[in-house]
Amino acid sequence: MVFGKNFDWSFGSGLIIINKRGVKKTALLEPPEKPVRWVSQYGSITFNQVSKEFPFGGINEAGLVVEQMWLEETQYPGPDNRRVLSELQWIQYQLDNCRSVNEVFDSDAHIRISQNKSNIHFLVCDRSGNVAVIEFLNGKRVYQTGKNLFVKALTNDSYLNSMAYLKKHVGFGGKKEISSSPKSLDRFVRIAERLKDYKPNQSGFIVSYAFDILSYVSVSSEKSDTVWSIIYDLENLQIYFKTIESKDIKTLRLKDFDFRCDIPSKVLDINTGVKGDLLDHFVAYSTDINRKLVRSTFAKFKKTSVKSTENSNLEILIRYPSSVRCIR
Repeated sequence: MVFGKNFDWSFGSGLIIINKRGVKKTALLEPPEKPVRWVSQYGSITFNQVSKEFPFGGINEAGLVVEQMWLEETQYPGPDNRRVLSELQWIQYQLDNCRSVNEVFDSDAHIRISQNKSNIHFLVCDRSGNVAVIEFLNGKRVYQTGKNLFVKALTNDSYLNSMAYLKKHVGFGGKKEISSSPKSLDRFVRIAERLKDYKPNQSGFIVSYAFDILSYVSVSSEKSDTVWSIIYDLENLQIYFKTIESKDIKTLRLKDFDFRCDIPSKVLDINTGVKGDLLDHFVAYSTDINRKLVRSTFAKFKKTSVKSTENSNLEILIRYPSSVRCIR
């Protein structure tokens, strides 16, 4: 059982970050909303472009994977009695605290997303094979799982719109031919086709098959390229990844990392050109490393659709990871 993710974006810089268990955190928010507070129960490996503690996706040591994609029509809930965190810190919260999709569902009772910078939806999977799409539409959380998740995939349209489009195509109840268009809905159809065609005893190594699917729906244009391709092996707790800058597939094993919080967190440039074992090439996290990442990313964000952040607030974001504390 594997989980594949393409990150299609205008630039591909980023860090792979080792996040520790037993760390006390308070969500980064502006007043007057009340931030979520928690202590991480699980260590995780995440892929970060914005800052440490604000991942784009990752896997924890219990085998929970959380990934996100852009969804323009996303509308997060309005103010209520729940405590608050941002959309990317929501990902870290789930990896810190949950071992199953059902636990992710349960968290909605006491946390909500606010002060967001981007409109996204989520694909979540746990080690038992439970998968869910989680979206926020018209100010409410909606999700698809179990029998309602006919195709275990997600692109940049809502899941229900994607399924309605899929049913128009040959092989899925319709007459429309499958297109090679880079549009989100057409990529969803091509993924569904490849998932349908997979035969466990005939399709070869499942990780290779997953990378083939990601290649089948990769994009290349003036505005966006597939800059990261990531495969999470949930059974063996391994990560395979490659980038547009470093095309050799690299492997990380969660068992190789020490997630105790009394040992410094470590990071690695996602575009590292190192081949073979990456373990010895991780370096200790520092505020200076985070500063370089944050300032580089937000300089590039000015050319994208992501909401801007005032320069005066960047130093708060840069230094925020230093506010978390190991308590055991």
